[in-house]
Amino acid sequence: AGPRFLLDVRVESPGDRLRLQFHRAFEGFVPIQRELELRLPRGCTGAVVDGRPRELTARDLAAEGRSATWLAVRIPLDTREVTVGLDQ
Repeated sequence: AGPRFLLDVRVESPGDRLRLQFHRAFEGFVPIQRELELRLPRGCTGAVVDGRPRELTARDLAAEGRSATWLAVRIPLDTREVTVGLDQ
């Protein structure tokens, strides 16, 4: 196997939240991009990225040939934890 970048995500759902923990591993490859777009289903109420509140924005995916609308937040690749509120 050649150089690669791994992003391992652990997901927990304690009650009315979704908690995502990120662990990065660089194995000879560092990506050019410094952030990624985290897409979430409608019904999420907000995101806290490494302790800082972030606004979710609606994304129409028609440009990707999809008819769905998702919520999204851009997060740095070095993010360690995202907590998302779930509408109950």
